[in-house]
Amino acid sequence: MLPRVLCETMCSLNPGLERLTLSVWFRLTENGELLPGCRYDRSVIKSKARFTYEQAQQIIQNEVKSQKDIQSGFGCVKEDDFEAIANDILVMNSIAVKIR
Repeated sequence: MLPRVLCETMCSLNPGLERLTLSVWFRLTENGELLPGCRYDRSVIKSKARFTYEQAQQIIQNEVKSQKDIQSGFGCVKEDDFEAIANDILVMNSIAVKIR
């Protein structure tokens, strides 16, 4: 396990902060099949949201419907991003269910 200072600051994907990463780009079909053309490269990412696993599950179960339903310190940097990010969570869950 990493020291707390690394987990919560330097290595954390805290929203709104740029982080250097090694990213992998790939495409999947709606059934979770990998399409040709994967690539990887160094990149800079900037997270738009922060959710706990429980909060993501609540979005999947339609128990959380807006940014206002998320406890302070979590959710989206911009409230207007919530709908799009919640939809992304639902799409990723749908693909994960099909892969399983």
